[in-house]
Amino acid sequence: MLKKALKPFLIAISLVILIAIRFIYLNEFPVGVLNDEVDVTLSSKSYFDNGTDLSGVPFPKSLFVTNTWAGLSGLPSYLLSPIYGPFELLPIVIRAPFVIVSIFIGLFISLIIFELTKNKKFSLISFFVSLINPWLYFYSRQPTEAPFALLFALIGIYLFFKLKFQKIIYPFIFFILSFYSYFGAKPVIPVLLLSLSLFNKKLVIISISFVLLLTSSYFYISKSLNGSTLSQRSNQITFLNLEKYAEVVNQNRRVSVDFLLKEVFYNKFTVFAKITTSKFVNQFSPEFLFLSGDGVVPFADHGVLYLLDGLMIIIALYYFSNSKDKGEKNLLVLCLILFISGSVASTISTVGNQFVFRSFLHIPLYIILISYGIYKFNFKVVVVGLYILLFINFLIFFLFRYSIDQQDNHFITERIVASYLNRTKLETIVVTSESERIYYQTVFYNKHAQRKLFTNICPKIEIGKTYLIDSKLDCTIDGDFVVIQSQKDSGVKYRIYDDKLCNFDDLTPYRRVHFISDYDVERLDDKIFCNRWIQNGKTN
Repeated sequence: MLKKALKPFLIAISLVILIAIRFIYLNEFPVGVLNDEVDVTLSSKSYFDNGTDLSGVPFPKSLFVTNTWAGLSGLPSYLLSPIYGPFELLPIVIRAPFVIVSIFIGLFISLIIFELTKNKKFSLISFFVSLINPWLYFYSRQPTEAPFALLFALIGIYLFFKLKFQKIIYPFIFFILSFYSYFGAKPVIPVLLLSLSLFNKKLVIISISFVLLLTSSYFYISKSLNGSTLSQRSNQITFLNLEKYAEVVNQNRRVSVDFLLKEVFYNKFTVFAKITTSKFVNQFSPEFLFLSGDGVVPFADHGVLYLLDGLMIIIALYYFSNSKDKGEKNLLVLCLILFISGSVASTISTVGNQFVFRSFLHIPLYIILISYGIYKFNFKVVVVGLYILLFINFLIFFLFRYSIDQQDNHFITERIVASYLNRTKLETIVVTSESERIYYQTVFYNKHAQRKLFTNICPKIEIGKTYLIDSKLDCTIDGDFVVIQSQKDSGVKYRIYDDKLCNFDDLTPYRRVHFISDYDVERLDDKIFCNRWIQNGKTN
């Protein structure tokens, strides 16, 4: 009796611990906020205060048109406005809702598994896997649009299998929400919905009609509005920009010996096919999955999955292929649908290898396969022990090394500049080649960027003003200065002239030690902030 009661207790305690870990150091790590995050959160704040996004476009028009920095201000920003609106925008404030979203993503993956297989153990394993999955953990700290698109898509899939034919409108509602949550979901949701309709022949005509209505209405409204998001970002879609490949075609033809069918083998369509195939294949490369993540949001020394996940996926595919269970066969078909539909956005994108966000439907695909592999593996105690070690290693990497190694990808310098500007009372001029980005980063951390000027023109020094000069600009200025350094290699990021905030004699040439408390930047007092983040510049 005691043994029976102990098992559910241990499971509950384990779940509580794993969920609690999601909330650890939310304000500190990652060390800054991405430009996409600034767009989403400032637009959310603007919806609450002014009824418009950051660029002044009201909802729902902002679903089709926006002029924000990164072109983001859609449905997630609007939905988050009652949450963000009353509070000061700090990393912990903007990330907490996304931790909850990530937990619900895992929950709905497990509910989908249970709905198809009626297997409680398999379903429970999947929830545990979701809580330790590096890709989903990363999503829990990225206040962007892809996590919302994924959550709504999963709710739609769950309701699709859960509800009867007469209530099919309910999953369609969530597919619409997913479609309008993220630009990268626009090509994904139609493919997903059409594929799901194959589970029920009655739904094929309805699904086709719904997809046609959804996509045609979006295209029609977008085309009728000047400066629509679709028109601004159409250059990110490969098949709409075949002319981009003309230079590659010409180069291939120049370095080729003349032969009869040269134009047949070297043209825009063959180049397009090669690039598209490369994008498709690279989503599943071991380097991305297990070693370093993608080129846009690299994990440096860690993939979006564990190496052990690869073994579990192989085991899962073996047992799936031999399974006679109808529910498991249906789940395998769903995995195939997630595989195909989840690959679309990354495959047709012209923008680098942005797999972490664009391939968002691959997250449930991998979690299902990994969970099934664990479920079928005979030595579960060994696997659980290995996963505990791998998860601890990932946390140590993400919290204590990733913050330094990948600081530039999370704009820690901009966070320090913003904090410095918030603290100094003098009129301050920030001279940088990316003045608009620095301005919005400052507004993010301080709603009223008063007495601050942002410019990309080297100024004439005036007495009584403080100057922050981007080291990338060739501005020749005489006088003493202190510096903001790169925390990775101590290179100078900004020179600060006529600093009145910090005591020069207390500053050191280099940052020698990194403490967790240092990254709770906004809560540091001025003296500690200066000692930790400002250097005296003597050796620079």
